[in-house]
Amino acid sequence: MVDKYIALQTKEEELDRQLDETETERSDIAAQLVGIKNQLQTVDEKMSTLMEEKERIRAKKKGLQSSLGMDERFEVGFEAGRKMEAKRTKRL
Repeated sequence: MVDKYIALQTKEEELDRQLDETETERSDIAAQLVGIKNQLQTVDEKMSTLMEEKERIRAKKKGLQSSLGMDERFEVGFEAGRKMEAKRTKRL
């Protein structure tokens, strides 16, 4: 009877140790998750800001294009494409 009680006590203590380890592991993961959520929020905010800026640029381009005549649009578009390609080539 005493041996059985001691065996059960030992098993309970082992389970307590395992529970403590598991709780520590869970806490570590939860802390990492909070950090990742914060990073994700920061990236989402940056993406939103960049998309807003892109929309402003597109609106400015559209306004510029609409102020030009058809022939001027083709000429500006061709020249802009040529200059952009030259910039891309230089980066490579």
